[in-house]
Amino acid sequence: MNSSYRGTRPWPLIGRAGELGLFRQVLRRGVQHAFLVHGPAGVGKTRLAEECLAEAGKAGLTTARAVATSLAASIPLGALAHLLATDPGQPAAPVPPESSHPPPPERPEPTGHGDVLSLFARARQAVAAKAGNGRLVLLVDDLPLLDPLSLLLLGQLLDAGALFLVATVRDGEPVPDAMYGLWSGDRGVRVDLGPLDRAHTDELVQSLFDLPVGVAACAELWTATHGNLLYLRELLLSSVQEGTLGEVGGVLQFSRPPRPGRRLLDLVTARIRGVDPAGRAMLDLLALCQPLGVDELCPADREAGDGGGHGAGADHLDALERLEEAGLVQVRTAGRRHEAVLTHPLHAQVLRAELPVLRRRKLLLGQIARVESRGARRADDALRVAQWRLDATGTADPALLMRAARLARYAHDHPRVERLARGVLADRDSAEAGLLLGEALLSRGAVAEAEEALARAAELPCGDTVRLALVLARGSNLFWGLLRPDLALALADEARSSLAAEHHGELAALAAMVLTFTDQPQQALALLDTVPRGAGQRPTPLRALGESAALAVAGRTAEALTLVDEAEADARADAPLPADLFDFLHPSTRLMGRAIVLHESGRLPEASALMRRALRAAVDDGVPHALSTFAWYVGRCVLLEGRPRTAARWARDAVSISRARGFEAPLKLGLGCLALALSHLGDGAGARAAAAEMDTLHPPVDAQGLVPLARAWAAAAENDPATARSVLSAAAEDVRGKGQLTVSAALWHDVARLGNPAAAADPLARLSRECDSALVSARAAHARAAADRAPAPLAESAERFAQLGATLLAAEAAAAAADAWRAAGDQRAAAALAARSAELAARCEGAVTPALTVSTGVVPLTAREREICLLAVDGLSSKDIADRLTLSVRTVNNHLQNAYGKLGVGGRTELAAALERTARTGPSRSA
Repeated sequence: MNSSYRGTRPWPLIGRAGELGLFRQVLRRGVQHAFLVHGPAGVGKTRLAEECLAEAGKAGLTTARAVATSLAASIPLGALAHLLATDPGQPAAPVPPESSHPPPPERPEPTGHGDVLSLFARARQAVAAKAGNGRLVLLVDDLPLLDPLSLLLLGQLLDAGALFLVATVRDGEPVPDAMYGLWSGDRGVRVDLGPLDRAHTDELVQSLFDLPVGVAACAELWTATHGNLLYLRELLLSSVQEGTLGEVGGVLQFSRPPRPGRRLLDLVTARIRGVDPAGRAMLDLLALCQPLGVDELCPADREAGDGGGHGAGADHLDALERLEEAGLVQVRTAGRRHEAVLTHPLHAQVLRAELPVLRRRKLLLGQIARVESRGARRADDALRVAQWRLDATGTADPALLMRAARLARYAHDHPRVERLARGVLADRDSAEAGLLLGEALLSRGAVAEAEEALARAAELPCGDTVRLALVLARGSNLFWGLLRPDLALALADEARSSLAAEHHGELAALAAMVLTFTDQPQQALALLDTVPRGAGQRPTPLRALGESAALAVAGRTAEALTLVDEAEADARADAPLPADLFDFLHPSTRLMGRAIVLHESGRLPEASALMRRALRAAVDDGVPHALSTFAWYVGRCVLLEGRPRTAARWARDAVSISRARGFEAPLKLGLGCLALALSHLGDGAGARAAAAEMDTLHPPVDAQGLVPLARAWAAAAENDPATARSVLSAAAEDVRGKGQLTVSAALWHDVARLGNPAAAADPLARLSRECDSALVSARAAHARAAADRAPAPLAESAERFAQLGATLLAAEAAAAAADAWRAAGDQRAAAALAARSAELAARCEGAVTPALTVSTGVVPLTAREREICLLAVDGLSSKDIADRLTLSVRTVNNHLQNAYGKLGVGGRTELAAALERTARTGPSRSA
């Protein structure tokens, strides 16, 4: 079993804070006598009830538990017998006074069980003896399974105020009559417990392992269990035991989709076994064809006996109602009709597995006949009928399959597109079917297969619309998948001679996308200028992606935002399918494009939130290449917000997915993001290792300066800021020459953060004049204030960064402002800014950047003094330090002597402890 799995111990109670808080209130008030936890099987009713019992124990109350079972119910008082026994060596406790509540209505004496009044008195005595000075808090699991006498006795004890009841009741089981008065009289509280939501399910899964669980693995567990804790427990246990959930790059991933083990299958089968024949026929049909309208499941009498095993319509409605009450079927509103689905996906899996082949075929063909007899009028009927016919017979009319494949593509159902397109190609050659197959293969990361399918389709006859779509899909695959931007650009250029002029704008958009994401935004924008959009014409999604990103890094963020807003408005419009045929971009890619613009403009929290939405969309639709790309970009976004641990978590996810799938470009960028995050956490060795592996990979993408940033910060984390600044300044000039102005600003600003604001101030001032980005402007203002050591402007920079959401940058600026005020002799202002820096740094997940580890003495170390001291602590001689920093040995020794005086130490042997002491008392250590 996976040694990192902690799920064999009791699971933490996650997602139930509201219910547990309500129980505490009820218990504290002392007015009510019962707390009922109601819900379907497997949602954690017992776990919550046990936690309630533990809370009662913490409150000093005596607790007890009774488990109701069918076997115990056959014996009167069988489940409560252990509560009624008293210690014969102890005197009977005084019977508590009668409750002020009105007496319960007379109940019939249980024939053959003795005098009920005598039994009640003895029970009260026993309960009082156990409870001492308070009420006994009793947990009864599966309350409806108690025998009648036990229920009667509990009711009397509750009416007398002798105990407080915590009980669980499963959906579909009525609350016993003996207990009903508690809720009708407001003397008890009922909570209805449902499955965990997705966020809490993810949180719970993460808490069960020593290693992080990948976002894709969490999504697969959610899809399989929908937050049902019983199913989740069993699925995790079987996956761990079989080894299908394993470590890849420090993150847990599934090697294949999780499948239920035998024990879980038995649990689900047990729920289904008791269903009557009419209900079972409905369950089987839903397992194959859901969702189905209620009118499809409950046809009129004239449709009875149609091969589906149905009787009269009224009988069907009764059967459906029983299934809904049992929690096996959910009826929901969809537009103007009601449709039914199985309550849980595992039920469908078990039902399908149990269906014999001929029974499956009969049900599917019968459903096809019903839909076709009604004219197959609904928008998705072609897709449903085509899928059912393939499932029933293995073949279908190619025209029907083609129509269904288009519908599935429009819904981004890539596995279904692939199956339907292969069905068409098995019968005949089709360029459009080849296009759809290639797109589906590309979506799941099978880039070599996708290129083969698209190249083959390109050789077949077709119209310009399909021909253009083939060029766009193939060009995208050549660039993103096969990492051949040269071939993608050549393909777009060649297609100009074979496609009409009206399509040249999209060819230019393809080329512009490639140029933009290979760090050539100037060329991208120049190319798009040769094919301007018509007046009032909105940008296509492909053009919006490349052009908006190019505009954003060129510092024209307002134009970029306008562009993505126009494209988003167009995406929300209901466009007919043929006009959208060439739009091969997944919706998550559009979200990513907008996030890039928001990020470069300085709207950081919005960018992070949008990237997480893009990531979720890629996960839900099964687009692994996009998922691996978006994971590192989420890390990049949250790192700028000042959350390095979260950034490292996302970067590791990107690395893990990329390793598992063989994606080289996202792997390189994920490693770069990981190196950045680890360096911000002070893990120099980890940062250096990630950066070194990154440099062994050579995809033609840099992703807005991520690669030089990773190299530089890895060097800084190992106390080599001089090398870091050299890497950053060279890269800043290089990307500026390519037109990536906002990227150049980020690189120059990190030169300032790593100790040389004077070198960065003038380049940033020029970039600020050329860009309309609020983030670039804030960076420039901060560098100038840091170079001038001007306390008030530094404090203003701190608040400006905080408003943008760049919390770590704000903490660093506030720390520098505190030092500047201290040097100016204003200790009150220095203390206020130091406190502000500590407050901001506390949100930064333990970040330990050089700009946070400032001195808190009266006279702080200069950046150069700190740099030399750190090198000295690493064991370098004065001559070695002088050689590395291009200084004289005398200058190095002078800086060291100044530092010794400021730190109050006598020499190198005391230097490390003194530096650690000043860092520990600085703002970063307050976090």
